[in-house]
Formats: sequence, structure tokens, C-alpha cells
Amino acid sequence: MRSISISRGRGFSRRTTKEFIQFLFIAKGSAAEGQSQLYIALDQSYINEEKFNELYSKSDEVARLLSGFIQYLLNKDKHLISSRNSTNPSNSRNWANVGVKEG
Repeated sequence: MRSISISRGRGFSRRTTKEFIQFLFIAKGSAAEGQSQLYIALDQSYINEEKFNELYSKSDEVARLLSGFIQYLLNKDKHLISSRNSTNPSNSRNWANVGVKEG
């Protein structure tokens, strides 16, 4: 599970949101890998079912938080792109109603 934090840290040091998101996906994959290892630990009786459920629940929460953060960043980028396009004079939608009086 340590690799989740490491991947997130590596991504944060990147220059673009796209690269950061890529490392967040890697971190999410590490969470899934940890869950797989929990199943192995349970099957081999290294942990009991109660401990398995506790740890699996925590790793699932981490994966959900990562997913939410990824979605936030993706939507933020889309919003920024659409905002830039709406203020871009070369965008034909902005110029379609120039000089048209309403009402």
C-alpha cells in the first residue's frame, strides 16, 4: 500500500494535470493490487476474516477517494478548456450573435 503514496507523490511533482492523473491511476492500481494480496493473506490464514474486512474496507475507501480525485481533476480540465474556448474570439459560437438584437 506504500506504493499508492509513492505514485501519488511522483505524479504531484509532474508539470501537467494529465501526468498527475496518470500517476493517480497507477496509485489506484496499487490499491487493487493490495486488495488482491489481502485475499491471498486470508486464503493462507495469515489474517482472519475480521482483519481482512477491516483492511479491505480501508483499501476500498482509498480507491474510491482516488477515483473521486481523478474525476474532479478531469472535470476541472474540461471546465478550463470549455472556458477558454468560450472566451476565444476564433470560436464561431461567440461570434454567431454579434450585432443581433434580442427581443
